[in-house]
Amino acid sequence: VMVRVDEAYVMHEFGVARTAYEADFIVDVPVMKTHGRTGITCALKNMKGVLPGQEKKRTHRLGLDRAIVDLNRRMRPHLTVVDALVGLAGTHRPEDRVPMGLVVAGVDPVAVDAVCATLMGFAVNELHHVRLAAEAGLGIADVSQIEVRGERLADVARPFQPYMEAARQRFGAVTLIEKDACT
Repeated sequence: VMVRVDEAYVMHEFGVARTAYEADFIVDVPVMKTHGRTGITCALKNMKGVLPGQEKKRTHRLGLDRAIVDLNRRMRPHLTVVDALVGLAGTHRPEDRVPMGLVVAGVDPVAVDAVCATLMGFAVNELHHVRLAAEAGLGIADVSQIEVRGERLADVARPFQPYMEAARQRFGAVTLIEKDACT
């Protein structure tokens, strides 16, 4: 079905899966991992799963970070449960697995992404889509303002190697050209 977003950055109208659109309750279940373009992929970016293939491609042409925010303005999950048992860093090869032993859950996808970014060693304010989502009023990105229950973040945080850094190490002299596209 086609949906509209009145206050959109770049995706004023787009198609989504009817099942997701008509659902009474959406549970977003991403895996904690790095991403070549957005830094991390977690709650907000994982909602691209409700988009048909051509719409997914379109998010890159229009500007991925802003498109992720527009998608979440219209198709916001009610609950996010992040599989952080074993995270994926770098280029997502077997040797890039990061044992975390965690599950991160929340009703605010921006806060979930901020917590996951912190756990992965990323500066939340450097993740454009997370910062834009907070500025758009979709949730809280300031970790000091988020109620975290369970483990203290500092006690369980593990540094994840950023995708581009890992790619440069793995592929050596190859020149990487990024044009706002997924790998």
